[in-house]
Amino acid sequence: RSCPFSGICVKYPNIVTPAGFTVETSKEVQLASDSSEGGVAKRPWILPKNRNVLPLLIFKAVVSTQSTGIFGGFGPAQDEDDEEEEEEEACNFTWFKDVFIFDTGTNAWEALDIESVSAPVARAAHSATCYQGKMIVFGGKDSKARNQDLHVLDMAKKEWKRFEDAGSRPAPTSFHTAVQYKQFMLVYGGRFNDNTHSNQLNVLDCESGGWYSPVEGTVVPPARGQATLTLLPNDTLLMFGGSDKFDPLQQCCQVFHKQAYTMDCTPLQPVEIPEPVPEPMAEESKGGETEIQGVPEIPISSQSENSQISED
Repeated sequence: RSCPFSGICVKYPNIVTPAGFTVETSKEVQLASDSSEGGVAKRPWILPKNRNVLPLLIFKAVVSTQSTGIFGGFGPAQDEDDEEEEEEEACNFTWFKDVFIFDTGTNAWEALDIESVSAPVARAAHSATCYQGKMIVFGGKDSKARNQDLHVLDMAKKEWKRFEDAGSRPAPTSFHTAVQYKQFMLVYGGRFNDNTHSNQLNVLDCESGGWYSPVEGTVVPPARGQATLTLLPNDTLLMFGGSDKFDPLQQCCQVFHKQAYTMDCTPLQPVEIPEPVPEPMAEESKGGETEIQGVPEIPISSQSENSQISED
């Protein structure tokens, strides 16, 4: 079938496992940009009016209505005092927390300067999805360690907020992959602080803020990071590629995956967060003593029946 928004025509069997992955063994993929077939129109590339975007690596971009938002990344440090020298042998790389918005209507970039205590620290290899015009950023790696925090950027109001979630968040990870399906943010895989990789799928209900992990099916993909997640037209999640077995000496992974997997997203259900149990309220009784509402009163006598008072 045709996946019109990805530039790829994908033919796949309609075999999926509820709340679990299925191995795709009969997939045929052809690049649609080289052919007029498949219902994909050829369109020329157009340069934006302004190109004031930093040269970044491992950043994340999301699309909302007619805007594309970019946050974070890793790249050459921008030093305003020193001019770039062509003969410079080495370049100082660093993490960024810059936000850029591209408006497809005006064909122009805008660099946002947002100072907020709710803004995430500079990072790369995080994930970002878009829900109701808001960019949801999760995890990633900064100059110190990997993270598991959640932040929300309102792309219309241009302001950061902390995401109030509940339940158990995934462990601090980077190079994980996330995709938005209706009100659910699906987060898969990633690299932990010990450089091992995850094969777990975690789901965040963006309405209630609850986290949970779907019941695994008969097929469990191997652990990986940097995989691709794509939503197909029939509520099916397609995962492909990724890497594993990170070698600290060579600073790269040694295993690269080429198997494709699919999962039916329709069984995903909203997460209900139980109301917090109110704590007992203290009230002062008529006699000046404190009583606790909701706690049964236990009578306390001044002395037991068998006690005796002696006088010398």
